[in-house]
Amino acid sequence: MAAECAEDLAADGVVYAEVRFAPELHVAGGLSLDEVVEAVLEGFRAGSEGRRITVYALLTAMRTAARSLEIAELAVRYRDRGVVGFDIAGAEAGSPPSRHLDAFQYVARENFHITIHAGEGFGLPSIWEALQWCGAERLGHGVRIMDDIHITPEGMATLGRLASYVRDRRIPLSGHVLLVSGRASFELTQKASMAGIPILAAVSAPSTLAVELADEVGLTVVGFLRGTTMNVYSRPDRIA
Repeated sequence: MAAECAEDLAADGVVYAEVRFAPELHVAGGLSLDEVVEAVLEGFRAGSEGRRITVYALLTAMRTAARSLEIAELAVRYRDRGVVGFDIAGAEAGSPPSRHLDAFQYVARENFHITIHAGEGFGLPSIWEALQWCGAERLGHGVRIMDDIHITPEGMATLGRLASYVRDRRIPLSGHVLLVSGRASFELTQKASMAGIPILAAVSAPSTLAVELADEVGLTVVGFLRGTTMNVYSRPDRIA
């Protein structure tokens, strides 16, 4: 499966990828955590061979479990063999990043890299903890940073303190897509642009003002998203 992942990415024109997976979810058949990581890394190598792509791994600990320090140690152990960082993922509510602070402190002491899934299901407090307590260099999801971007009565977008911090520290959000269940409005387009999110996708049509703004700021707006079909209104070059 790891080899097929690398092959599919290469076929889509990807030349560099960091793939997250949770080793602890792959041990039911009797493999050790080390054996899981070695098998996946070998799959990435096999799938990349002869293709113009480099694939690395990010090792994810499940935030609802209690193995994060063990997975952090595993990630550091394989840092020179294809693992480039440590991550946590899973349901945010009731499992804040700070619950796994010992794992993040260990990774930081080892001068290794931290990325945290935060700001999807629980909002700004999860993002704040990920950045300020746990030292995240990158956010998985992070789209609820939009809750800290406000539109004035005059139609101007202003950043709150946390959103300003993300912008000023250049915490990456550029690999994200904002999916909305309604219409892509002018206000949502403003917020996505301010947050540095490059693609806004909706199940219905965007407003005319939203498309005009998207053209101006270089945002990709997608409408009528249904499975693999969609209409692209701006910056179609980002859609494979």
